Amino acid sequence: MYITRGIAAVCAATLTFVAVPAGAAERPAPPTATRATLEGELLLASGNLGSEGEALAVSVRTEDGSIVVLDPRALPDELGTAASGAEVEVVVQVPAAAQDDLVEVAPDALTDGSATQDVAEALSGLGEVRALDAVVVDGEAVEVGESLVPSDAAGDTAAGSAAALAVKKTHAAYVVLVDDKRATGEVTAAAAKEAIGRGAGYWKRETGGRMAGMAVKQTVTHTTRDVCSAVSTTAGMEKLWADVSAKYYPKLRFTATNATHLVVMLPTGCADLGIQWTGFARIHSDLASGGQMMFVYDDTLTMAHEMGHNFGLGHSNLVLDGAPLEYHGVHSVQGFTWARPDGGFFDPPALDAAYGDALSVTAAASTTRGTPGGTTKLAPVTATSGQRALAFTDTEGTLYYVEYRAGTGRDASTLYALPNAFEWVEADPTAGVRVYAVKYWAGLDVETLGTFSGGRWHSTLKPGMSVKTLDGKRTVTVPAIGGGTASVKVSGTRSTSTTVAAVRATHGKKSQVTVTVKGASPMGGVVSAKVGATNLGSAELRADGTARFTLPANLRAGRHAVTATFAGTATTAASKGSRAVTVAKAKPRVKLLKAKNLKRGKKATLTVRVSGTSTTAASGKVKVKVGSKTVSKAVKLKKRKGSWTATVRTTRLPKGVVRVVYAPSGAAKTNLVKGSYSTGKRLR
Repeated sequence: MYITRGIAAVCAATLTFVAVPAGAAERPAPPTATRATLEGELLLASGNLGSEGEALAVSVRTEDGSIVVLDPRALPDELGTAASGAEVEVVVQVPAAAQDDLVEVAPDALTDGSATQDVAEALSGLGEVRALDAVVVDGEAVEVGESLVPSDAAGDTAAGSAAALAVKKTHAAYVVLVDDKRATGEVTAAAAKEAIGRGAGYWKRETGGRMAGMAVKQTVTHTTRDVCSAVSTTAGMEKLWADVSAKYYPKLRFTATNATHLVVMLPTGCADLGIQWTGFARIHSDLASGGQMMFVYDDTLTMAHEMGHNFGLGHSNLVLDGAPLEYHGVHSVQGFTWARPDGGFFDPPALDAAYGDALSVTAAASTTRGTPGGTTKLAPVTATSGQRALAFTDTEGTLYYVEYRAGTGRDASTLYALPNAFEWVEADPTAGVRVYAVKYWAGLDVETLGTFSGGRWHSTLKPGMSVKTLDGKRTVTVPAIGGGTASVKVSGTRSTSTTVAAVRATHGKKSQVTVTVKGASPMGGVVSAKVGATNLGSAELRADGTARFTLPANLRAGRHAVTATFAGTATTAASKGSRAVTVAKAKPRVKLLKAKNLKRGKKATLTVRVSGTSTTAASGKVKVKVGSKTVSKAVKLKKRKGSWTATVRTTRLPKGVVRVVYAPSGAAKTNLVKGSYSTGKRLR
């Protein structure tokens, strides 16, 4: 429902001519509604504007389907760090044009969100509304940090880690071809299928087959009269997605978890009628995500770029002198689309190392944390083996990736591979070492750091060039490029300390020992441990700087030295720590199996079983005591049918509690406790 603006104003004007009875108090005017709370689903979408900048669309969809568009230039942090589909409460500034429509709504209802539908109806159609505050009710904030970087200990494969490739998924596409009365260049079903196949083919290749393709399930034609004008605003774009979904695919949902996509192909003539973006898409979360997409251009880079948004990726930008330029990170599929001089389009570059780690599709060993104080050699990002990226953090915790873009292999037909590409864009992007920061703001962005050298800006480092991190505290230098690799060095290594926590250990039981590395967070790294000369393996540090190792059950009783070694990273020094750990002897289990004549004054016969641990057999001798008096000879345990048993014959038994005394020998003497164990029988 849309409330007609102006009715309230007309009524107010009419009331000014009504006489007020003498002595009667005038009714106070309701307070002006300047703030209100909306409850609903957060919608994030992004368009590719080429070199014109970012087109970010942020909206809240209420329970009945109304959409309120928010100003993306002034988002509260809670919205910028949340993902599409999160349930949110948003406090908005009510524009003057909508204030009269809410004067009859109770102030409490405006504040607590119970008047969401009234607020949505008043704000619909007014353009972008400013969000003043927000709370994410259901959905976690997206954090960027060490979670993007996989363990260095995993093995390498040509197409990606085995774990990443274990789940392969073919996505589904439901296509809407828009036939517009005004625009020209309608897309055919065959052309749409071919374009979707090219975009999906990029992702199949770059994910090693985990994204296994996108099958077109159904294609329909939607007739309109002026679609290009309709989708020139966020509200219009959201409305078109909602309208065609309800009309043609009412039983389908295009969500962050179902790998199902709504693909709207606009006439190419929209580019001549004012539409500046090449494609637009919902920002979701990972390779299992579906979502909405809309296209004016159908080149491979645009198709793959918008699919990347559905998978949770943001944009690839370029930072020059502290100022980011949207889309100018041309070494990424999430950069801008650019036409070739011959009229075609450049191919999308190979997937960024950061995006590969975020989507868990690159081999763990392909990303390294580097050598403390030394150089790290990187193979081209297009290589199928070896170290292809260096990851580190600056002093403020911002995560960086360094990769070598050689302009060969899968990147040979990209913009940056052209020898004269620097003439086309803001900073020379030709082959070299790319350094970029990773951030999340309505999508996972990568921001290439530009450097000034030789009288101009560069977005890649050539031999002898360097660039400082955003905090100004670290410097990335490229000593050399040659022989198919690039050498990279990061300055500013800080010290670390490694400690091993105290642990209570008992022979025969596994025990956990915790290692803490101070100074390693938030980047983390790999720490290894050993007890004596026995290796306990290596482990990835957790976000809190700790790692856990297991002491083996067969560790002999006594004192042992546990030593932990932190390998260090490009920005954190290696360190070592140790602690003496005492392993206590285990208490054996003694059980009376048979007892004959176990009475006072009688000579008894007892059959006893003694159990050690899984690693130490209960060898030794047993004897019987009543009170303080020994009433049998010590009898050696014998192994019978897998158990250690002994049959003991006593002298005449006095009054008192009957106990079995076990005395271990050999290895058992080292690892098992000598002791006295009651049979549970008291002779009277």
